[in-house]
Amino acid sequence: MTRYALKTTHEGKVLYLAAYYANFPKNNGIRLTYKAEDACSYVTIEKACQVARSLEDSMGCVPSIVEVSY
Repeated sequence: MTRYALKTTHEGKVLYLAAYYANFPKNNGIRLTYKAEDACSYVTIEKACQVARSLEDSMGCVPSIVEVSY
């Protein structure tokens, strides 16, 4: 089954978006990772698009959507 992840680039390096859960709710959020396997993934491209668009203001850009197969 195809899944979709979000990625961006920084200083020429590809970074994937991953959820971050800490012990305290105020530390939860989104982190960037170099490992695609650590990234959040979505079952539908529509959900990936919705999440990508919702992150535009906080990231300053819309992340790219890529197919992943892990």
